[in-house]
Amino acid sequence: MLMIRYLLSRLNYNEDFDKELISYLKKDIVSRERIVFIPTTPKNILLTKKYANEIIRLFEINELVFKDVTILHSEIETTLMGNFINNADVIFLMGGDTLCQYKFLKENDLIEPITNFKGVVIGLSAGAVNMCKNAILTSVQETKELKD
Repeated sequence: MLMIRYLLSRLNYNEDFDKELISYLKKDIVSRERIVFIPTTPKNILLTKKYANEIIRLFEINELVFKDVTILHSEIETTLMGNFINNADVIFLMGGDTLCQYKFLKENDLIEPITNFKGVVIGLSAGAVNMCKNAILTSVQETKELKD
């Protein structure tokens, strides 16, 4: 199996997933043993857990139920994070602070395991940006370039 990528711009937690998206996810997520969430606020475990639980709820109401849910955070040791990724069926890069998530990915050596992952990778907003090989974040005040 090759990596299958989903790049999502946003989710509305008060609504359901788009039916077309669900159709693709059901086809592509064959094994539903493990999903790993990669946060954009790895030090704010409660906030990350809140949003991960909302995403899991959206999966579950669409009959995409995972047996094991792992939410990475800054208190987990790097080797263990890599093991969680290597044993996942789905990786979900969450939305939020793009640069904070990128720093977390770099500091914990997660880019290579994600790049080599054979499964479904979903990036939401900031997570979608961080799935790119090269991403340039622009704003009125400054431009920051992220490179591998």
